[in-house]
Amino acid sequence: MSDPTTPGSEPTPGTELQKKASADLSVPATETTKEAPKNNKRLMAIIIAALVVVGLGAVAAIAFAVLAPQGAPTDPAAQPSSESTDAGSAAPVDPEPEPVDPATANACTTTDVTATFGAITASPGSSSVPIVFTNTSDDNCTLEGFPGVSFIRGTNGTQIGAAASLSQSIEVAPVDIAPDASATATLLIMTTPVADCGSVTADGVRVTLPRSEESFIIETTDFKACENIDVELLSVTAVFAG
Repeated sequence: MSDPTTPGSEPTPGTELQKKASADLSVPATETTKEAPKNNKRLMAIIIAALVVVGLGAVAAIAFAVLAPQGAPTDPAAQPSSESTDAGSAAPVDPEPEPVDPATANACTTTDVTATFGAITASPGSSSVPIVFTNTSDDNCTLEGFPGVSFIRGTNGTQIGAAASLSQSIEVAPVDIAPDASATATLLIMTTPVADCGSVTADGVRVTLPRSEESFIIETTDFKACENIDVELLSVTAVFAG
């Protein structure tokens, strides 16, 4: 029998099979080694793509949250006006009108009344002169309080001396004057000579309506005036009915 390991001898079937098996087992290892880098690259590409997709999704979600309008758009015309009142709330109340002073609501003016002197009552040292206000209009009007009275000089009505002081002998009250009716204020004029008063003859008397700047001039030269404003020759009462 020949030695199977001897050179030149025929290989045995078992030996050939072993070699072939060994060769077959070595091939897959080599191919696996070559394919591994490819598989790793493919896996990395998939992972990167997934991260990109996830990142884009997160960015889109943030952008949507920031840029999306807060609530549904509304029509300004449909919104309730700030001036409208809520249900159950009290409606705005107009302020109460201020009370009207009857003395000024229908006060007499120089177009409603005239002013004249009534009958003068002379007594030692003074003269009592009624100032009569007569309503010449077609409607009632009212006077209340003290008329202003002063002596004047010339046609320009320049005041001479002090204006009349206010006598408290008559209580102040509104006086309603009907058409053609009258109201009166009493002017008291001191006629006793006063030293250092600068006595001059007045050309008339200016009478200003109570609570008004409208006035009349009653021309008269019957009285002496004092140019010294510290000397009081005149006093006048409030207007009273009659």
